[in-house]
Amino acid sequence: MASFYAELHLEGVVIPMLQCSYSFQQTTDARGRVSARVRQGPLQLLLDVPDNGADLLLSWAATPFKAMAGQVIFYDDSLGSLPRETIQFAAGQCVHYEETFRTSDAESGAYTCQLTITAPEFELLAGGPAAPALAAAISAAKMPGLAAVPSLALAAAAAVASPAAAKAFVAEYTLAEFAKTIKGAEHMQPPEVIEQIYDLFNAASAASAPGKPSAPHWKAVEDLVCSSHYVDPSDGQSKPLNGHWPPANGGYQRRMVQLKKGDVFDRYQGDMIDQKPDPTNPANKVPLEVGDEFPVTFIGTFLSPMGTAGTPTVPQSFESRALDRAEAKYPLAYTAEVLNDVPVDLVEGELAEVIPWYGQPGGGTQMRLLFKDDTWRRQEWKQMQDQRFLKVNLKSSPSGEYEVLPNNRAKKLK
Repeated sequence: MASFYAELHLEGVVIPMLQCSYSFQQTTDARGRVSARVRQGPLQLLLDVPDNGADLLLSWAATPFKAMAGQVIFYDDSLGSLPRETIQFAAGQCVHYEETFRTSDAESGAYTCQLTITAPEFELLAGGPAAPALAAAISAAKMPGLAAVPSLALAAAAAVASPAAAKAFVAEYTLAEFAKTIKGAEHMQPPEVIEQIYDLFNAASAASAPGKPSAPHWKAVEDLVCSSHYVDPSDGQSKPLNGHWPPANGGYQRRMVQLKKGDVFDRYQGDMIDQKPDPTNPANKVPLEVGDEFPVTFIGTFLSPMGTAGTPTVPQSFESRALDRAEAKYPLAYTAEVLNDVPVDLVEGELAEVIPWYGQPGGGTQMRLLFKDDTWRRQEWKQMQDQRFLKVNLKSSPSGEYEVLPNNRAKKLK
């Protein structure tokens, strides 16, 4: 077997690499036909933190929209250490940089950094970046074509290629569908940022398994989303892209399901809308005061599955839900049991794997309720209960703001 090694070339600096992963895909429709252009995934590199070039990498990663030209060159010892393949980019952006230190049996530990590079285009070359004669010679030697090599890293060094890069993957969203899950996407400048997020999302989904999200991949998605802002034309203000929430409604590898009798969920509710009549004018509503008792109004569309009919109900860990605040910040927690099969023309469920976000590992599953009947607007949970589809049981007030009373009532404590 041939021996390979690889280097990152960036502004005259040469940095040896430990690992490289790269992939590309063609989006297909339900029949397996190509429905979009080929999308090149991000370039993901693992390097020893270099003595020469560390400042360059840090500056590249820490400067928004900083574009740099470079190459990743793979060398084959069987060719006399000549370049076998090159991934070349003219305007690459480093959207994720992460350093890791780990101890080893040796006297010194390992100090490595992970990079995620996106670019409008990656050029894939046989041979080196400036060696057309060599490229022709290698081509004549029957080097595998791109169609047979989903990852150039796999071709160059199978021992260190990402296993996910070689598996079949079909994107669950078109770019247009994906953009609709991101608030402000239509106003993002440059618009290529949305494409980069889309490519990173697909790469992360492909590298993840149910219950086992690939943390480095999703960190790259989060870093790019949370460093992006758009100008809202309605008020001229700069605003965080998607409120810096995760794209795709916080889930990946989604599937549509029917809510079935015996399904059990739980939920943390972060917003309260309950008020009381104004004593001086009952037609108006005023905020609740300490000591007030009231029937709780349940709202929201996201739940965490606990079990199905005939199975034990087990709550998912709080961390696996990747919510936007600490558990003690939620005013209410409750369970919801499906009493009868829910027709999908009324409510449909979108079950998905939870994206790691907000410093939480994710890895759980989430159910997003899609309410189809417009007449239920702003009273969805009440309709579900009134029509005997759902039984809700108020359990606690993690924040301590309320005392839980019988029959889904509560008392305001502070």
